[in-house]
Amino acid sequence: MNPESRTVLIVVHDYPPIYSAGTERVLKFSQHLPDFGYRPVILTTARYGGLSDDAEQKVFRAGDLVHTLFSPLRRRKVAGAAASDQVRIATVSNQSALGRLRDRAMLPDTKIGWRLPATRLGRRLVAELQPQIIFSSSPPETAHLIAGSLARATGVPWVADLRDGWLFEPPVPDLRASSVRRALEGRMERAMAATAAAVVAVTDPIVEDLRERYAGIIGRTATISNGYDAAGFAGLERQRPADGAFRLTYTGAFSGSSQGRSADSLFAAIAQVAAADPATPLRLEIVGPVTDQERSLAERHGIAELVSFLPPVPRRSWFRSCRPCLAEKPISARWTRTRSCW
Repeated sequence: MNPESRTVLIVVHDYPPIYSAGTERVLKFSQHLPDFGYRPVILTTARYGGLSDDAEQKVFRAGDLVHTLFSPLRRRKVAGAAASDQVRIATVSNQSALGRLRDRAMLPDTKIGWRLPATRLGRRLVAELQPQIIFSSSPPETAHLIAGSLARATGVPWVADLRDGWLFEPPVPDLRASSVRRALEGRMERAMAATAAAVVAVTDPIVEDLRERYAGIIGRTATISNGYDAAGFAGLERQRPADGAFRLTYTGAFSGSSQGRSADSLFAAIAQVAAADPATPLRLEIVGPVTDQERSLAERHGIAELVSFLPPVPRRSWFRSCRPCLAEKPISARWTRTRSCW
């Protein structure tokens, strides 16, 4: 790395040992930023523990006040689960009365307990490391509240990254349906638009919505779409069963991150195609977390024998379509355990 490289403080909640689509986006940013003269320093949560190379990788973890309050209950809920899987285990069920109250009362999201500890740690990191840029990525939007506080207190330029819209087509729109909540979060989003030196998002519609609603106050904007790193697939040779089947594969969770998402239309289409052309050996493979309702949905559409529900597998193994690799210990539908495979 260039000894004169600049430092960027990255504020992000989803970071190993937990894994998500947001984790990979920020990991890839931090992996390639040194090629452009930036040294990444990560400010993330301590909620899911840490990794042995945190100090070497310049990863700093702040606690979560709400998590600390409910830690006895949390320990019982996640007992025996791998750290990488704990992010999918709710301390309080989203479907319970307490869970619904929690989701509606905590603004802008349920990670707000991370804000104060992370802001305190962030101020210390800014003072010690003198970053040239602060970068935050959402969801959760609490990351932007932390980065905004640091930017206003220190004068360091801030870049906000939106992997999902905030008020624009949020993953769970019901949570932001009330006029009161939208007004409160609108002030937060407006502060982001006005304070950040630049705002980037994964899609053009998110960027265009921000430009329209905050015309005159928002700074630079740009779209940085999701993609993939070709180096992560180097050396793979495609292998697939010679069964003549037309195979469709879906990776990830249907309902895990977006309200209203369902497998119903997909299963209905598979059933229609199978009925219209029964001679075609059609197969659908669902790789990743699945609910009992989704399994029963396949049965109701009469396609249970055409659908395979497979557990999460290392993604390099899946792209090879190498069946023996299913015996390897899974991490998620998209990621492998080692950072070198990202």
